Amino acid sequence: MADANLSYLLLRVLGFGALRMFRFKRSQLRLAAVPTQWPDRLYNRQHFMGEVERVLHQLEKREGAACVAIIDLDHFRRINDTHGHSMGDEVLCRLVATCEQHLRSVDRGLL
Repeated sequence: MADANLSYLLLRVLGFGALRMFRFKRSQLRLAAVPTQWPDRLYNRQHFMGEVERVLHQLEKREGAACVAIIDLDHFRRINDTHGHSMGDEVLCRLVATCEQHLRSVDRGLL
C-alpha cells in the first residue's frame, strides 16, 4: 500500500512539473510574438532588456563604462485610467523628447 501511495505521489509531482514547464514554454512563445516597439516609436521593456544585455556585453569586451537612468513616473497609472491610454502615450512621448533634449546624441541609443 505504501509503494502505491509513493508511486501515485511521484506521478502527481512529475505531472505537475510537466504542466509547469508546458505553461512556461507557452508564455515564452507568447512573449516572443509581442512587438518590441509601440506605434509611437517607444520601445517596450522586452526590447530594453535585450538592448541592455547587448550593450553590457559590448562594454565588457572593451572594458568600457556605462550609466543607466531609470525614471519612475509616480501615479502614471492614474493618467491612463483617468484620461485614457492615448494620453498616457502622449505623456511618455513628451517625457522621452524632454530627455533627448538633455542628452548627447551618442547617449540616446536606448531611448
